[in-house]
Amino acid sequence: MVAELVKIRRLTDQEGQQLHRIVRRGSTNTVRYRRTMMLLASVGGNRVPVIAQLVQADEDTVRDVIHRFNQIGPACLDPVGLTRFDGQGRCGDLTLLCWRLPGLDRWLRRWRG
Repeated sequence: MVAELVKIRRLTDQEGQQLHRIVRRGSTNTVRYRRTMMLLASVGGNRVPVIAQLVQADEDTVRDVIHRFNQIGPACLDPVGLTRFDGQGRCGDLTLLCWRLPGLDRWLRRWRG
């Protein structure tokens, strides 16, 4: 069974300008910058494996970003753009577990399916 070819939808002029502006000026947010690079590479006609290698990401992540952009547009660039919490610490089938290390004030997060 062959997976369907993932392509980005046609960009509006405003969306295209916004994506190019993020890359040109350089974003302090690494997640936003990498997602923008994924989308621009897709606009350029590159396939998912090439894009994943370009931005050093998993192919599934690239597919998720492109699908999400096709659904909601530039809002997918935000670091929480692919995460949907229900307020109970759950995200889809995944549960967010938080705990404290003894003597440290840092919270560690781990996803458990």
